[in-house]
Amino acid sequence: MEYSIVRVNKENYALFDDMVYFRINNREKTTTEQIEPNNYTANCVMLNNENLHVYAAQVDNRFVGWISAVFIPKIGHPRYGGKGSRQTHEKEY
Repeated sequence: MEYSIVRVNKENYALFDDMVYFRINNREKTTTEQIEPNNYTANCVMLNNENLHVYAAQVDNRFVGWISAVFIPKIGHPRYGGKGSRQTHEKEY
């Protein structure tokens, strides 16, 4: 079995939605459910966040699993080992 790891984006989000649907319902979408219009705009906006990365394993033309990663900056003053944030650096303690 050959697979690839691809980033989930606006162009392939329908495959991601199909996979999640299967995981929730333990069945494929019916023919009627497949042709119902879907508006993925809000979800695709979230995928454009530079701190969120969602990748899926793709076999043929189907997603079979996924992983997501979120960047969470380490907070804290640099004096105490934290990376801090721009706001933290601007104010001296």
